[in-house]
Amino acid sequence: MAGIAFRAATAADKVAAMQLINAAYMAEAFIKMPFAEERISEETYDACIANASAVTELMLAVDSESGAIQGTAMLNPPEGSAAGHGEGSAAAHLGFVAVDPALQSPPPAGPAQAPHSAHSIGPCSRCPSALALPGRGIAKQIIDAVEKRALAMGFTSLEFSYISPMEHLEAFYRGLGYELTGVVDTPEGDGWLKPEWRGKVTFPHMSKELRKAEADL
Repeated sequence: MAGIAFRAATAADKVAAMQLINAAYMAEAFIKMPFAEERISEETYDACIANASAVTELMLAVDSESGAIQGTAMLNPPEGSAAGHGEGSAAAHLGFVAVDPALQSPPPAGPAQAPHSAHSIGPCSRCPSALALPGRGIAKQIIDAVEKRALAMGFTSLEFSYISPMEHLEAFYRGLGYELTGVVDTPEGDGWLKPEWRGKVTFPHMSKELRKAEADL
């Protein structure tokens, strides 16, 4: 059985990676206005790739045999810190976590069934990430890979936010060692939300202190 390998995204991956990310985030269309449904644009993708060496890293989870992209994740160092130059206790930001919808399990029953995300902040989107629902273990492998990469870059913690109500996401991340550290109300200018959801959406923030596995010490 083929496994999963991880590599950095390139310009040649743009079409496939964008299709996967935008398809995964369509699960949140029930809460967004049509103009806001596209999660990643060509301009955002190009900016991420162009700034990869200094600002961010967009990682791809690919089938180890076919090379097909199965998932994505973006690791964003905090403001003022270049990739590869972690500042000890500084937290790196997790974003664009997505798994091919065809490889996801159905979400638990409930009114909100979307992967988490929010509108972009900056060219490489320092904003909340999307999380594919547990299915074939791909989401967990992606998070594990990002955590190892963050440690290799010198960071000792990882953080993200997500759209609530999404209780199943909090439970999933708690199972991976993340803790809820705060909740932010919907920011002003929430015109990207459908009218019935405005003022009702919050952004829980979660984080995790990272530690090297004994095998890596």
